[in-house]
Amino acid sequence: MSEVLKALIDRLPPEMEDELRDHIESLLRKAKTPRKRGNTINDLGWTTAEAAQTRSHLASFEEDWDAPGMDKYDRL
Repeated sequence: MSEVLKALIDRLPPEMEDELRDHIESLLRKAKTPRKRGNTINDLGWTTAEAAQTRSHLASFEEDWDAPGMDKYDRL
């Protein structure tokens, strides 16, 4: 750990120890979680033509995807 970070932690009042611990634990959990790839065609490694073809194949599902209540599946 850097000396600057140690010095900052030492400046915190003792009553903030629990809050600091919570933040550090949150950062540790975040560090262990694999980063998700993005959803752009570049992130997927697709060409524009491949994206357009996929879009046309999936167009018939658009109404279902956009239906009320289906957003819960986006969080999976």
